Amino acid sequence: MKKINRIIAKLAIAAGFIGFAGLTWASISWSNHSGLFRIEQIQINGKTVIDKEDYIQVLGDWEGLTTREVRPSDIRLAFESHPFVEAVRVSKQYPGTIRIDLVERNPIAFINMKPLLLVDRFGIILPAKGIADQYDIPYFSKFNPDKELYPSGRETRSQKVREAVGIISKIRQEYASLYDNISEVTLSGNDEYIFILSERPTRIILGKNDPWKKLQILQEFEAALDQPQGINLFKQIDLRHQKQIVTRAWS
Repeated sequence: MKKINRIIAKLAIAAGFIGFAGLTWASISWSNHSGLFRIEQIQINGKTVIDKEDYIQVLGDWEGLTTREVRPSDIRLAFESHPFVEAVRVSKQYPGTIRIDLVERNPIAFINMKPLLLVDRFGIILPAKGIADQYDIPYFSKFNPDKELYPSGRETRSQKVREAVGIISKIRQEYASLYDNISEVTLSGNDEYIFILSERPTRIILGKNDPWKKLQILQEFEAALDQPQGINLFKQIDLRHQKQIVTRAWS
């Protein structure tokens, strides 16, 4: 009798499993047929300069797909191919929404060439077409104009631009008032850095070596002036001389 009961119990378990599997299959089949999981919305979150519809276009033809069919890793890779995307996270919100949280690259300077380019703190080159008026940042001028040095969405191959990016990034972080006042970063004939300020405009000759040590001296000098106009009092400030600043007043 016990043996028969065990057989009956096993049959009941098997029947229950088959029934559950059948119900699951029927549910999936119904949801697919009814369009329950069809993608209805691509939701992009995060502050962006690029139009969000432009970002959605990198996904290609997604209409008619379901959230079950798409893989977040594929969407992430598609978005990472866009030059302005620094970081992205993709998740599904059932039944029909794909949520994309992204962080855009933050340009720190224009590269003054044709076409006009942008560069971020990592030296990544970005197109400026259609969005240049969104940024109030310095221009890099008189750098090597070879277009092969500036691949879109990738790090610049120009050593001097990489150096300038490092200098400007540190200024923005530790001497923000100067960064906000810089209109142009240019190179002299012998590759010395020259800053041109947006007010008046003052020229700051930085030279080639120890740029941050010189800028710290300039920062202390400006603080000691205790004048509303600050370093804009001068037509030119020469920092090429060790431990001293040579200035030229406006005439």
